Amino acid sequence: MERELLPPEVSTLFSQPSEHYILKGLDALLHWAVAEHISDLHIEPMQSEVRIRIRMDGVLYSVVSLPIRYAAVLLSKVKMLAHLDIAEKRQPQDGRFELKQEGHVVNARISTCPTLFGEKAVLRLLALQDHFLDLIELGMTNQQLLAVEEVIQSPHGLVIVTGPTGSGKTMTLYSLLARLNQTHRNLISVEDPIEMVLPGMNQIQIQEKAGIDFKTILRSLLRQDPDVLMIGEIRDAETAEIAIKAAQTGHLVLSTLHTQSSRQALSRLEQLGVPHYLVLETARLFIAQRLVKKEGMRGRTGIFEMLKVSPETQDYVEGLDLYHAGLLKVKAGLCTELAVKAVI
Repeated sequence: MERELLPPEVSTLFSQPSEHYILKGLDALLHWAVAEHISDLHIEPMQSEVRIRIRMDGVLYSVVSLPIRYAAVLLSKVKMLAHLDIAEKRQPQDGRFELKQEGHVVNARISTCPTLFGEKAVLRLLALQDHFLDLIELGMTNQQLLAVEEVIQSPHGLVIVTGPTGSGKTMTLYSLLARLNQTHRNLISVEDPIEMVLPGMNQIQIQEKAGIDFKTILRSLLRQDPDVLMIGEIRDAETAEIAIKAAQTGHLVLSTLHTQSSRQALSRLEQLGVPHYLVLETARLFIAQRLVKKEGMRGRTGIFEMLKVSPETQDYVEGLDLYHAGLLKVKAGLCTELAVKAVI
């Protein structure tokens, strides 16, 4: 399905055999993507063509196909926008830039990677409007919202958001941070990469080549007097140990894990060397989530599974699992049971 999704004013620009019009087409495509809430844009060189695909509501669609000679033009343009090295074509690069349109601000995160026929670029578009960072908009039930609000107002403890890539963990994490982001709190994040810029929070970008990795930064961060510490992802035993230590010593710690369920997240910490009793002492909430396509409507809604840990009883309480959380959305007419089963 090429160009069918694009408005004529965008597709017409790409039909002109000129670098000038191709670049104008890319600019128009980016602004259209912002207006249509497109989540990702892929620029992919093939053997004889360069293809542009978009991800809409979790599904990839091919929208533009151009002669391969325009691949370098498109890649150079997006690299310039993100202040990347145009001459570097053999190493992956990451960067970001902002798109502004009629009061909307979107953070475009770009990742390049060499492939058989040239560099591929993926742009992830993340909206920065305040209402996108509202917990109420994510799709939690009232009971789940109450549980989250209670936990994040605690002065210390560990909150883990988990799920596969593309399940909405980033938006949930930033929504939690936005709720906590007040002048009387010192919020510090360590991210790789920084997904969104959140005014008022001290955000640190990991730079492995410069020796700035999670382990190095996290060792010094506790001396920066944080109230809330966000660790982009708990990846190894040392990061898990530092997160637990921070949660033990009077800090609220937010992070993510790549597991399928909230219970698996608890097990994953134990696999990383955190004793079971220590998980129960420090963890407050495990949130597993998915994004489900709405029936007959544009957009997706979140379904959530929560495992709440009680510091008093040293035990945990499970709420709705993902499937039954999804069934509530089915009963409300927001999606189909087939759509729920497709993501869990």
